[in-house]
Amino acid sequence: MSMTRTGLAAQVEALRRRVKTLERERTRSRRVEASLRESEARFRALFEHASDLIIAAGLDGAIISVNRATEETLQWPREALIGRNIRELITPESFARGEERMRRVLAGEKLPKIFGLEAIRRDGSVVPLEGWARLLRDAAGKPVGHEGVYRDITERRLAEEAVRESEERYRNLVDNASDSIMTFSLEGNITSVNRAYAKLTGWTTDELMGENWQTLVAPVDRERMAERTRRSLAGEKLPSTFEVATLCKDGRVVQLEGRTRTMRTLHGTPVGFQGVYRDISERKRVEEALRESEERYRLMFQEAEDARAVLDRLYRVTSAMQMSWEREDRLRAFEQGVHEALGFDRFYVALVSTDLRTLDVATAVGVEMFESLPLSPAAGPFYHVFQTRRLLAVLSDDDLRRLPPANPEYLERPYMRSRRFIIAPLLAGDRVIGVASADNKRRRSKRRDSTPRLARGRTRMRAC
Repeated sequence: MSMTRTGLAAQVEALRRRVKTLERERTRSRRVEASLRESEARFRALFEHASDLIIAAGLDGAIISVNRATEETLQWPREALIGRNIRELITPESFARGEERMRRVLAGEKLPKIFGLEAIRRDGSVVPLEGWARLLRDAAGKPVGHEGVYRDITERRLAEEAVRESEERYRNLVDNASDSIMTFSLEGNITSVNRAYAKLTGWTTDELMGENWQTLVAPVDRERMAERTRRSLAGEKLPSTFEVATLCKDGRVVQLEGRTRTMRTLHGTPVGFQGVYRDISERKRVEEALRESEERYRLMFQEAEDARAVLDRLYRVTSAMQMSWEREDRLRAFEQGVHEALGFDRFYVALVSTDLRTLDVATAVGVEMFESLPLSPAAGPFYHVFQTRRLLAVLSDDDLRRLPPANPEYLERPYMRSRRFIIAPLLAGDRVIGVASADNKRRRSKRRDSTPRLARGRTRMRAC
């Protein structure tokens, strides 16, 4: 009896422990169920509120589930999407790529996880998507469908297109710029070059690509430009513009004005240089011409000061000539005054003929006697002096260019070939009776005179 009671008590105790164990397991099971429900609720919330499209479909392509983002993006209600074949919601090209991808995945091939496709909205517009997909399998591991997560990349596509357009516009600007534009690596190798530089130098862009910039710089400027590059990389502030001589394919040297900047990463690390260059060869020529012009005008003004002093003396000489009626005295005064003022050593006097048709040489010093000149515009400067009654002094090349022209037949005469000379009128009262001239030929001829000519000259002077 005692044994039975003891055994019964043990059984009761065991049963009590079993009940407690079951209660604990039930409590644990309830907690697990609650946790699963919470997890499922969280998953559902994540599924529904995800910004990406989430679509699950069977192996036949029939849609099993979609989230709210799918409804909003494709503009279809969920009820209209469930059971619909996914083929109807993507472009034919995307479907073909998807089928090929699925075939290769089922064959065990490893493919990039991310891929792109184009979906079709309810209104027929196309939206670009990018995403990934995975196979859905049953408990035995057999594929039963697939699930994909996709992101609308419309904004990114627009941004990429904007970048491409911007790059294209930049490329067009660079290629069509009148200035030469190039980029270089830190080692100095050309990484890009526009058509303007190629046209300027005669090289093709293909020939220039990869070429080191130092081979294109004239030897005289290479060390200076290399030093500028070193100082720029060291962070030294340099003048923004500089001049450099570049070599052309045909051996020419072209003067350029350049401006460069160091290209850096977002973190400030130098990665290369960009240079913009302008052909200043013409400007250099103009500047040189201006310098020469300034120097020429400076000399002209200096010469003008000297010339004024000379002309003052010459006018005094011509005035002194008019003080005597004797031709010899006039010539002597003219010869002495002009020689002192200008150093000229050839002199001659030509008098107007009695018929007023020619200028006949009456006396000459240091020059051979020459034939008469017509008293007409054909005599050029001699007739000009006769007409204007004014001294004509040719003391510079500019004076020479402004001379009244003479007929070609007289230009070959020695006295007409002088580059520096003066011609003065000979006056008798208010009438011009001839001209006196002097030039700077150094060869002296023995003074020649002719009594008959002197007599005729004196007669003409007195007759005037």
